[in-house]
Amino acid sequence: MAHTFDAKNRVTGTANPLLVSHTCGSGATLLVLSLVVAGATTRTGGAPSYNGVAMTQVETTKIATETNCEMWYLVNPSIGTYNVSIPNSGGLTLYAITSSYKAASGYTSALDVSTSGTGVSADPSLTVTTSASGEALVDVLGDGYNTAPTGNGYVLLYSTDDGLYSDNAQYWCSTYAGSITFDWTVASDDWCMILGAFKEVLVPLAAKKYFGDGLVWIVQ
Repeated sequence: MAHTFDAKNRVTGTANPLLVSHTCGSGATLLVLSLVVAGATTRTGGAPSYNGVAMTQVETTKIATETNCEMWYLVNPSIGTYNVSIPNSGGLTLYAITSSYKAASGYTSALDVSTSGTGVSADPSLTVTTSASGEALVDVLGDGYNTAPTGNGYVLLYSTDDGLYSDNAQYWCSTYAGSITFDWTVASDDWCMILGAFKEVLVPLAAKKYFGDGLVWIVQ
């Protein structure tokens, strides 16, 4: 059993809110927002939402010199095409990458582990130690080098040269549990990065038990 990739989209702009149309296919159990913000000033206005449901932040906002990064997620998102709405009170330039994933039948998704960092160096990377095989791992990288990375370790979502910096994200549906490193190939500059790993968990089942003539539902 393992997560599988569902869909992706990328939108950039300064609108408040910035809307990212995303289509979660049948069976989607996880939606992730990988967000890069231009400059060191952080976005204001609150949590992004999908179809009116607030998303949950992974780690905290990571601030580099030329960009800052956020990651947000939602389990069991609405199936169909809806907007990820990203508040942007300051009218900052946002680079928003959405991606969705499907857990195996009978399972849903939950955050397992995450990590984040900033630095001034070449080839930024982050490592997590996952608890199960089949996890969906997703990252976000804002990098201050003036061209996009030339390589990445896993499946590319988007990697875009934004002029003086770049916005980037990749994913992997893992085939083993343990130490997993996400990396990018790019010359030395300032960077921010967040990595989240999402495991499969059983969907609770309702079990029927009879007591005399009454029917009692017990949620397990």
